[in-house]
Amino acid sequence: MFLHRLTKLDLDDLLRRAMELAVSIMSMLAPERDRLAWRIAEAKRVQKTITPAEPIEEKSPSYDLTRRIRS
Repeated sequence: MFLHRLTKLDLDDLLRRAMELAVSIMSMLAPERDRLAWRIAEAKRVQKTITPAEPIEEKSPSYDLTRRIRS
């Protein structure tokens, strides 16, 4: 019966859950300084992955200095 259940088990999901558990245990047992450093690193990593919803397009300037000089 155990082998039958084992064949239906998603090993990637099991590994992901085990890693999450290990990280949470490590963070509970780590010194406060290390926990803060991990949180800062995580915030920087998340900040870098943000992409704008719409592509940024180059806009022409509303004021043309060369036109102003010619007048």
